[in-house]
Amino acid sequence: MMYEDRIWRLIARKLAGEASETEIKKLDAIMKQDANLGQYIEILSSIWNSEHREKAEIIEIYDRINDRLELLKASTKGDFKP
Repeated sequence: MMYEDRIWRLIARKLAGEASETEIKKLDAIMKQDANLGQYIEILSSIWNSEHREKAEIIEIYDRINDRLELLKASTKGDFKP
């Protein structure tokens, strides 16, 4: 669980533009190891960077992504380790 928390912190820092070069490299390496996580982060990035979306639409997209992540976790029996 701590590993997942660390990944989420890296994702949040990258999206907010606060990640250091070392953190970005670390996250990129993690994304290369897990294609599903890489796709998830790319989708989050495009939502985050979109200026033309309505708040309700962003929430809906986030919920769909979150549902897919939960399915991925369930399919790996809780052993989702990026």
